[in-house]
Amino acid sequence: MSWGKRTFGGVEYDLSHLDPFTMQVTPKGEDARTYNVRVTFTCHTFTREWRETDLEEHRFDEAGETRAFCPVRFEHSQSLKGIIIAASTGKVRFNNQTPFVIPATIEGLEGPYAIYFRAIKAKTRGLDVVIDVRSAHHKPNLDMTLPKVTFATVVGHTVAGKAIKRPRK
Repeated sequence: MSWGKRTFGGVEYDLSHLDPFTMQVTPKGEDARTYNVRVTFTCHTFTREWRETDLEEHRFDEAGETRAFCPVRFEHSQSLKGIIIAASTGKVRFNNQTPFVIPATIEGLEGPYAIYFRAIKAKTRGLDVVIDVRSAHHKPNLDMTLPKVTFATVVGHTVAGKAIKRPRK
């Protein structure tokens, strides 16, 4: 899905930085296969829960859900693509709700910017996995002791249809 440009409160915002993109992920190891990974983003990366006090001009409806455009989340979302590309060679953390979380640092934020995602085996020719970013927002109280796994392991196991076992703390 292409997000394009949207207008909220009379201001036009370019959301094209949240359009899907494809990257390659290669696990470490001599004969490791390189995987084609598509990254997609939901509206939760630039919206927040709807409140009765929100202005109608900030309303965002998608898939039966009403949310409010959030200029702060929008601003932080500008960093998402770079953070995900960088995380693809490192580790991610298991999470209690969405399967995985990438804790990131964004200048000016105290505490982590949390990127919640799930990995899905791709059904499209030429792609191996879809990383579906479900939400991203400032989460200063994120549990930084959550167990870790490499991003490449998440991708490789998803392609192989293998369960990714959550290590105990």
